[in-house]
Amino acid sequence: MLVIWLSGRLFRSLKLPPVLGEILAGVLVGPAVLGIVQDNDIIRILAELGVFFLMLHTGIDTNSKEFFRHAKLALPVAVFTIIPLATASFFLVHSFLGFELLPSLFMAFVVPLNSIPVIISLLKGYDINKTRIGHTALGATVANELILFVGISGLIAVAQMGEFSLFSLLFVVLKIFLFFSVTLLVGIKILPSFSSIFNENGKKGFTFAMIVGLSFGLFAEIIGLHMILGAYLAGIFIRQQITNETIMKKIEDRFYGLSYSFLGPVFFAFVGMTISFDILWEHPFFIFLLFLMMVGIQWIFSGSAARYLGKFSWAESSLVALSLTGRGGTEIIVAQIGLTTIIVGSNSPLLPESLFSSIVLLAFLTTLIAPFLMRPFVKRLQKEEE
Repeated sequence: MLVIWLSGRLFRSLKLPPVLGEILAGVLVGPAVLGIVQDNDIIRILAELGVFFLMLHTGIDTNSKEFFRHAKLALPVAVFTIIPLATASFFLVHSFLGFELLPSLFMAFVVPLNSIPVIISLLKGYDINKTRIGHTALGATVANELILFVGISGLIAVAQMGEFSLFSLLFVVLKIFLFFSVTLLVGIKILPSFSSIFNENGKKGFTFAMIVGLSFGLFAEIIGLHMILGAYLAGIFIRQQITNETIMKKIEDRFYGLSYSFLGPVFFAFVGMTISFDILWEHPFFIFLLFLMMVGIQWIFSGSAARYLGKFSWAESSLVALSLTGRGGTEIIVAQIGLTTIIVGSNSPLLPESLFSSIVLLAFLTTLIAPFLMRPFVKRLQKEEE
């Protein structure tokens, strides 16, 4: 915990996401470098809890009202981020590296994933989080995560069935439909009945929020989807029910503390302990191509959607697109789930170790370069305002 804390502080002082420092701490103390800390059941259990609380906090941190207010533009920007990146990464992994269908599809879902905390940090860093640029970028991130979480949960369900056929696909679609039907019913019709628990002091709103999150996550697991989808949706519904700003801050602070001060850092350090750098030496051209895709394709397609559908200037649309390259959180969580999910019948992970390591490495690279790419466009906007 000391090394994790120091690494996080160092990266925060450099105005970089502390998550990256925590991963680096795991690499440092883990088997790859010093070998001080070894993988064990206690760390794995804490890391699993970290995944749950990180996703629950991400949902609570998601302002769905803001998304719906800007959905007309945010949704196409998200779609123009997902489709080209998913298609290009699938063919690159499947054709260039020769991986099987399911790992290639999982990689295609993970590569376009954005990270709400990192993107908020980028937008706040340049004081554009409350502008039309910030609202569009955050709305697109919410849409991006919702669409991809559904796809990822479905793919995990297919992997656990051990086959990819029309029947298995229809069965997974049915599961997803059932999940959303029940959670929307509970979130929209039943949870408002308990609004007093969320909004009055002394009524254990935090404990009740925990129960809601665990229930949604458990329901997702029972019907064969992953808990991240349940935890994320629970967080969104919890936020909608809390109208008392003081209590909202208390509950959010407690979840933030669990997510980013204890269990989350353990998870990210655990990720660092499991990284292998073999793919960097074996396929450096693949890493270079994927990096160019994640920045270049997103800049072109997301920027074009913002420019022509939202009537943004070139500088504004570029800022929307470049802020969406922010990684270093959600996609690493999902990648770790892929690494630990075994495809039934093959005894191989849904996301092989080499592809998992490439996701973590690319999260470092894109998050490091995003602030520098955004800077000239921010300066250009400031000059135009003057």
